[in-house]
Amino acid sequence: MMRRASQMLRFLLLFLSLCCLNGAPVDEKEKRFALDFLKKYHYLSPLKSGNHNFKDAVRIFQELTHIPDTGQLDSKTIAEMHKPRCGVPDFDDDDKPSPGRIKRFSVSGRRWENMHLKYRIHNFASNGGLTASQQRRIIKRAFRAWEKIGPISFSEVTDASSNASINISFVAKVHPSCCCKFDGTGGSIAHAFYPKTGDLHFDDDEQFTNSNTTGYNLFSIALHEIGHLLGLKHSNDPNAVMYMEYSNNQNLTDEERHGIEYIYMQGTAQPDSTKSPGPCVDEVPTCKDYVHECSSNPFVRKSCRKACGICGGQSVVTLPCVDKYPSTTCTMLKSTYGYCQLPRTKAFMTDKCRKTCGFCSGAG
Repeated sequence: MMRRASQMLRFLLLFLSLCCLNGAPVDEKEKRFALDFLKKYHYLSPLKSGNHNFKDAVRIFQELTHIPDTGQLDSKTIAEMHKPRCGVPDFDDDDKPSPGRIKRFSVSGRRWENMHLKYRIHNFASNGGLTASQQRRIIKRAFRAWEKIGPISFSEVTDASSNASINISFVAKVHPSCCCKFDGTGGSIAHAFYPKTGDLHFDDDEQFTNSNTTGYNLFSIALHEIGHLLGLKHSNDPNAVMYMEYSNNQNLTDEERHGIEYIYMQGTAQPDSTKSPGPCVDEVPTCKDYVHECSSNPFVRKSCRKACGICGGQSVVTLPCVDKYPSTTCTMLKSTYGYCQLPRTKAFMTDKCRKTCGFCSGAG
């Protein structure tokens, strides 16, 4: 009885907040929409211990979307809620957001252990006019963009018998094996799951295009959702790819780079940090383990300037053309197992069997 009374009181307080915030009456349909929105994206927590204060939830949403944070449900806030966006909640179930404490880039605390991930595209968009081959190329380009700022590589598998860590589908409304339904045109246009679930769903009711003026740009959306697949949460920077609302952002920013470094390379930038490291420093503490890639890997050159010896116009460090392992061992790893060419072992072999693999400067 006491629990039921408590639940009724909580609902009444929410209802009164909705009715009376802003002085002027708010459309009943929009009130219900706002309440559902704040629950769906976890501004109002699904857990008993989380935030259940409606005004705080509205204010946090306003802060994230850079509109006046009055805590009042006004027309501008409603309009912002109606904008097309990513379907991933802005907070985890156990997050306790509060006004004035919003971080820029944010991470989920989950990561992949394997540094080479395979993905499978199960079907393609029905609307928007892009052919299957065009969509495949666009999605591949989005994965390649993430490869350039971090240590993970990707490859597509098309053989049904091959295992894939990432599975991509175009689905609509309620779809199998997924807790999150789509809502037709507009609203939520895609969602993805953090490691190691690896599912990425696009709303097949939407028009996915290669344009910045009609429909939704498939590359921009894929770029954003892959960030979630890698463990990134939403950013509150409207210029960042990981901003929750749909935009045509097509270039990964320092927000994303710092996030990937933090998750996978023990980066020093913290989730609430916006200051870039100095010009002649290594941005990650593990740079010494990647010196052998200074010549071949743009990410290492950018993040490990001191270790690579490229501060102040210096040349990239040159490593001796020798094998650290016995030549017989290196030959076996190369000839028997093909380790020199496998993406997941190439960095290891560059370090241990540089000469045998032909990875010295000027070699193939």
